[in-house]
Amino acid sequence: MSGGRSLGSRGPISTVAAAVSIGSGLLIFTLTTLLLILLLLLTDLVPDRFRCCRAWIQLIRPGLLPDTVPEPDIMFKDVLSSAGMAALVLPGQAAATLLYATTYLDTITTLSLKGSSLQAIASTPGCGANSSWLTPDYAKNRIYCLDEGLTTPNGTLSSFALTGNGTLSQLDLVDTLSGPVSGVIYGETGNGLALAHYSGSAVAAFDISDASTLAPVQAETYTLDAPGPIPDRQDAPHPHQALLDPTGQYLLVPDLGSDVVRLYSVDEGGLSFTELEPLAAVPGSGPRHGAFLVTDDGTTYFYLASELANTVTGFEVTYNDDNTLDFTEVYLSSTHGLNETVPNNETTAAEIAISPDNKFLLVSSRGEGTLKIPNFDPTNSTEITSDPIFTFEIDHASGALTKVQQFPAGGSIPRQFSISADGSLVAVGLQNDGRIVVIGRDVETGLLTDFVASADVGGQPTSVIFAAE
Repeated sequence: MSGGRSLGSRGPISTVAAAVSIGSGLLIFTLTTLLLILLLLLTDLVPDRFRCCRAWIQLIRPGLLPDTVPEPDIMFKDVLSSAGMAALVLPGQAAATLLYATTYLDTITTLSLKGSSLQAIASTPGCGANSSWLTPDYAKNRIYCLDEGLTTPNGTLSSFALTGNGTLSQLDLVDTLSGPVSGVIYGETGNGLALAHYSGSAVAAFDISDASTLAPVQAETYTLDAPGPIPDRQDAPHPHQALLDPTGQYLLVPDLGSDVVRLYSVDEGGLSFTELEPLAAVPGSGPRHGAFLVTDDGTTYFYLASELANTVTGFEVTYNDDNTLDFTEVYLSSTHGLNETVPNNETTAAEIAISPDNKFLLVSSRGEGTLKIPNFDPTNSTEITSDPIFTFEIDHASGALTKVQQFPAGGSIPRQFSISADGSLVAVGLQNDGRIVVIGRDVETGLLTDFVASADVGGQPTSVIFAAE
């Protein structure tokens, strides 16, 4: 860093005045340093004491220490994070972005993104050994976590309160049917949580009006008369996602095992729902996840990612007067785009999402392993094998998609990803690598641009979401 001002640059000055000036400066410097040391001792920040003190010295006496001294913003971030106040920053600086992630461990990990640094700042137990999904309710300061229960006869649903500093406080934990893998909040007042149960072959719901007393509302269980076209994956119904249509009046549940998207009408003013005629998918396609888009002229599209066929299908949605929905197919391609094929039989489509500006669709693909990227550890020269994320531009007039990019997901098995509210970041959970990666995104072009940060969290990441902005 550049050094401080030279005494000689001040012009003529008496020896006495110079001595007084130097003495006063040293006194202020000494008192300030002692005050900081006392503060650090009181807060018991043992690992960071001397580094933080050096940073403080650099702040008040630029150039006094070598360039390797941490910048003041880093020093303050470390001190405040240790004190549970990571949201506080120096004036004029952007606050850290918080993310929440689940893994196949009994924890929810809170991550803090600041510049190119992504660090775990809290780990909250209580979700279950196979934590599979996070559903936020930021309007009510709540997060709901699902435990898939891979080694138990049932799953669990947990509710947590956000404390404001990245930590979570558990409010309730209840048993569910087995295998909950996705949840969505529904109901006119947002008091319902609908769940898709993969191994439980069911769709269920809970009343979450009191997050400290979760209460079951309804459960619908399904069977198959015979296995589907891909018997080892379609031996039973496997609901894989619960999502809400843009009007909030309908629940949709892609069922990988049954090759349908189950459809329900939510009872007006209540939390019960009535089953409607499902949307039939191509046999053997394995519907996994879906996403809705409403254009400026009011046209509604529904896009479906099918895991087994590795396809993206677009439908125009018609709302009928008899409280039913019609789906007209307007687009179909592989996850790689029109007239393109996937590289191998191990490939499976995973997550699908629409950008906040409704102009682009993103879909992740697992098991390809065709891309190589530099290691996130600068001391490790071994390249990382990565699966891709594909970006498509959406034609609002027709619903058709045009592939504009294939970009590395940051590692192997991008099971789930989330887009930040402003569209500038994509957070990816790499299940095989135990890693969370944040990718930069150009909002105007829709293109993913670079790897912003990464963090190893272990335990096979299953979901990651951004905190409310």
